[in-house]
Amino acid sequence: MADVVHKAYAAPLEGWDFSWLEGRAHEVPPPWNFGSGRRGPGSTHAPEHLRGLLPMPPMNATAEETAEYERVFNELARYRFVCLNKPDADGTTRWMCPFHAGRLRTRAVPETMRASRDAPLIDLHDGERCCDGTVSVQAAELPHWQRFLPGTTAWRTSYGRRQVVEGVNGMLKGGFTNIAHKFFRVFGLTKMRILLAATIAGYNLEAIRSFLAKKSAERIAAPPKRTRKKRRKGTWTQILGSPGPSADNPSGSGRAPPPS
Repeated sequence: MADVVHKAYAAPLEGWDFSWLEGRAHEVPPPWNFGSGRRGPGSTHAPEHLRGLLPMPPMNATAEETAEYERVFNELARYRFVCLNKPDADGTTRWMCPFHAGRLRTRAVPETMRASRDAPLIDLHDGERCCDGTVSVQAAELPHWQRFLPGTTAWRTSYGRRQVVEGVNGMLKGGFTNIAHKFFRVFGLTKMRILLAATIAGYNLEAIRSFLAKKSAERIAAPPKRTRKKRRKGTWTQILGSPGPSADNPSGSGRAPPPS
């Protein structure tokens, strides 16, 4: 054993370092900027206040506070690249810059001015380009990519669907029934799926019955709606004018009583 260790120490180490890469490999930054929490390639022309890690709304934030946080993320979503195709066999995707995709406009690129007027108008410096055309991105470069940019209004609306799903999971695990008790006394995945489908259908019927009962109770408990009788318009009195006061009709309104 001592001889093996001695031979290992005596062996030359030339060629084991990375000195052979000097002058052969160069680091070239990509034509986009990810940033912290961007979840996808974004344009490098984003304003300074949109770069870096943007704060998310705190827990129990009001609707007004949440909208203020989302306003910044919605603005940042304008600078996001747009995916052009589905992933290839190796996971590579093609992306287009937000200017050519119609999300942003700039006078430096005249064809972008044909986009919708709702797209923000961005000023580029003289000689500055929006992009170098479409870019290819490997799957390893997009580990946290999502369809909707996290923090935006669209992302919050899409994420809200999870609350409904979690509520159903909770009902199937104790609220309506408890499928964890293994009451499916059958063998085979197909048979268990059929019984589970019947259980879910029963829960859906119970959810519909509960919803209708709740609405019926609210309708009964609510005070009756008071409606004001619609006043007629275009009557002869309005067209001909109300007669003046007289001995038979002191108020001068309406039709005079019949003679006695």
